[in-house]
Amino acid sequence: MGPARRPRTARPPRGTGVGGAPSRPPGRVDPSASAWGRPIGKSIVFVGNGGRALLKAHPDGGGFTDVTPVVGATYERVDYHPSGLAFAFVLRRNGLSSIWVSSNVGKTPRQFVHGRLHTGFDAITFADSGSQLYFAARHVDRRVDVHRLQLVGATSAPIVWRGGPEERVTDLVEAPDGPDLALTAGRSCESRYAVVVSARHPKGAELMPDEQRSRAVGWLDRKHVLVATGGCGQKLDLYSVETATREARLLVRGVAAASVRRAEQFPPPPLSPEVLGARRSSFA
Repeated sequence: MGPARRPRTARPPRGTGVGGAPSRPPGRVDPSASAWGRPIGKSIVFVGNGGRALLKAHPDGGGFTDVTPVVGATYERVDYHPSGLAFAFVLRRNGLSSIWVSSNVGKTPRQFVHGRLHTGFDAITFADSGSQLYFAARHVDRRVDVHRLQLVGATSAPIVWRGGPEERVTDLVEAPDGPDLALTAGRSCESRYAVVVSARHPKGAELMPDEQRSRAVGWLDRKHVLVATGGCGQKLDLYSVETATREARLLVRGVAAASVRRAEQFPPPPLSPEVLGARRSSFA
C-alpha cells in the first residue's frame, strides 16, 4: 500500500471574493455616502448621480436600481435599518436639510426630523434594536449635538452628547446591545478625537486624550472600541480601548485603513409598521 494522498483543496474561481462570496468588477462610481444592506448584506444603497438620487447595487453584479424616495432633492447621508426593510437618509431641499425614512425600495418616504432648527446633519445611525435613530445635528448657533430619536411615539429628540462650536461628527456607532455610543468629533482631520458616551461617561469622554488625533473606528465588543490614531495622509496605529477605564492596548502599527465587522442579530429586530405607515415590506 502506498502513502496516503493528501486531500486536494478546492480553489474558488477568480473574482468570487473571500470564501466564495460574490463580487463585481470596480466601476467609476465614487459615492459620497453608502450603507450595506442588513442583515444579510445582499445589497448596497448609495448616493449617486451627483447627489440627486439613491441607488442600489448588488455585489453579485448587474446594474444599479434607482430607489430614490423623494425627487427634486439632494441626498447627503444614508443608513440601513437593522431589519433590512428600510433605510434612513438625509436630504436637502429648498435650502433645508431633513431626515427621512423609507422602505428598502424607496417607497412610502416619511420625514422624521425637519431642518428648521438645523444647518445640517453630519451622521445618522440606527440603534441595533431598530427602535431608535441617532443623528448628529449642526444647529444655528454653529454647535453640533448628537440626538436620540424614538422611531415610534417620540415627541422630542434628547441630546446625548454636545460638541463644541464649528465641530463635526463622524463615525457615529452604537455599542452591541446599546446604549453606549462611540463617535469621532473635531473641526478638521488634524483636530479629530474619538469619544465614548456611556453611563460611566454621560457627558462623553475622549478615548485617547494623549494623542494628537484619533478616530473611533467601531466596537470590538461591548466594552472595547477600536481607535485609530494618526491618519490625515499618514499611516494609522490601531488600539483597543476599554471604555470604562480608557486603557489602551496597541494592536497593530502602520496600516492604511481599518474597519470593524460585527455579526448581525438573528433573527433581526423587527421594523414597526408604524415607522412607515405600511404593513408589509420585503428584502431587496
